[in-house]
Amino acid sequence: HGHDSHRCGETESMLIGRSDECDIVLSRPWVSRRHAMLTVRDGKIFLEDRSSSGTYVAIDGGHELLLRRETAMLTGNGVISPAMHPALPEADPIRFKIIRR
Repeated sequence: HGHDSHRCGETESMLIGRSDECDIVLSRPWVSRRHAMLTVRDGKIFLEDRSSSGTYVAIDGGHELLLRRETAMLTGNGVISPAMHPALPEADPIRFKIIRR
């Protein structure tokens, strides 16, 4: 996000939200304090939406989904955009890249 990069290893989690306690802080009024959680389990990356406004995921290559209090497995590369479609100018998307070792 921005110029920062974060890595998440096996059994680790990363919290996304407006709260200063989050690993990725998005200071936007439409982002919940604890909006979403990224978790690595069994070599797979999961995104869990914990908000009332949802989280958009756009996978490079055209696949898009909107999570509303749901969990999805992430693959490849793409963007995560809390509460707003990532194409909107006011959106604050987070770019992700799944790297397997």
